[in-house]
Amino acid sequence: MRSSALSRRSVGLPTSWALLVIGLIVVHAYFDRQIVAVLALPIKADLALSDVQLSLLTGLAFGLCVAVAMIPAGILADRYDRVHLLSGGVALWSSMTVYGGFAGDFTHLFISRLGVGLGEAIIVPTTFSLLGELFDDRRRSLAVAIVVSSAPVGLGLASFLGGPLYEWVRRLGSYQVGAIRIEPWQITLILTGAVGLLLGIACLTLHEPRRARRRQRRLGPYSSLPLTPALRAQRALFAPFAAGFALFSVVGLGAIAWAPALLTRSYGWPVGEAGLILGSSMIASGICGAHFAGWLSHRAAKYGKDATMPFMAVACGFVAILFVAMPFARSGIYAAVVLGSIPFFLYGSSTVGTSLLLRIAPAGLRARLSALLALVLAIAGSACGPTVFAFFSDSIFSGKDGLQDSIAFIGSFVLACASILFIVASRALSRDTASIGVQS
Repeated sequence: MRSSALSRRSVGLPTSWALLVIGLIVVHAYFDRQIVAVLALPIKADLALSDVQLSLLTGLAFGLCVAVAMIPAGILADRYDRVHLLSGGVALWSSMTVYGGFAGDFTHLFISRLGVGLGEAIIVPTTFSLLGELFDDRRRSLAVAIVVSSAPVGLGLASFLGGPLYEWVRRLGSYQVGAIRIEPWQITLILTGAVGLLLGIACLTLHEPRRARRRQRRLGPYSSLPLTPALRAQRALFAPFAAGFALFSVVGLGAIAWAPALLTRSYGWPVGEAGLILGSSMIASGICGAHFAGWLSHRAAKYGKDATMPFMAVACGFVAILFVAMPFARSGIYAAVVLGSIPFFLYGSSTVGTSLLLRIAPAGLRARLSALLALVLAIAGSACGPTVFAFFSDSIFSGKDGLQDSIAFIGSFVLACASILFIVASRALSRDTASIGVQS
């Protein structure tokens, strides 16, 4: 009761308001990530871009800054006011999106997306560190589920609302501001950035939890708990946990990236139909998976149990079985169901994994640990996932079903290894001893 009361008093407004603001910020961040891909055709036509240049705008420009800035952002979030850092990050990426709306060539738009990535690097360390102190153990998993499920909501809204928003602006025509002609896709970016600036202001209505302020006064603004000794002390837990999660991300994100191509190559589905069915099913399954895992973790905590490793081990094993059956089923519907269900297990695992991290980590390490895990998953999943399946499809499997066979057999083997790693990690996890430092 005392912990719950403390968590409710730790912000100036109720924790439900803090959760709403953080959730909306995450929705906007993922909307902003995806909006350039939604506007790809008019951007390419207006700026006369090549496919390589367009891919740099939607991939490398953002991913490069996130990878470089993630760990420094975690260090800042462990040492300084996280609410101000988060508000500043929102203001930065939103301002750079507005700046992109005035870009008249590839270089300026590329710089804009670099700035978006730099601003969004602050999200993971600040939001999850705040959730770790705003909510006690029993309510934290549900809060994490809401924030995690905000990601597919943002991606879905970019697809479902970004296109109609552009069409609405296009019907209004272009605008002339002095010597600058602003096209409909540019106005769409400006409107997207303007919404983010409002969220950055709303973020300032939140306040740092009192426990964090006391820790900062005790340690000083330039001090925080050391990370390396903490990781060494619990390497029996973190090494298999991080490795298993990385393997799961390689398969999950790699399969998601190749899902539309698989349905069109192996089963002849039209590109538009495959994208619509997969997009809607993945959004729905991601939201359901995050909330189901949050509910499961919440229920397990009531009985003094931890659902993290069992959920992730079972998820990997179950998806591996579904993958193995895919080439033998020879059904486009079955393949679409399997691929569309991946976000259920992936976002569900992200929910329980993050909840575990926040529960066992002291306040002085939560931001850096969240940033480190997010960086590992981003490198493994986003950078390696699609390439792994493409390599085996080109070198070992052949024909129109080569991609499907690569995902099915290589994916199932990697998932089986991940499941074993989670079982190993579960043996090192104990509710009485799972601590990587002195709790603050």
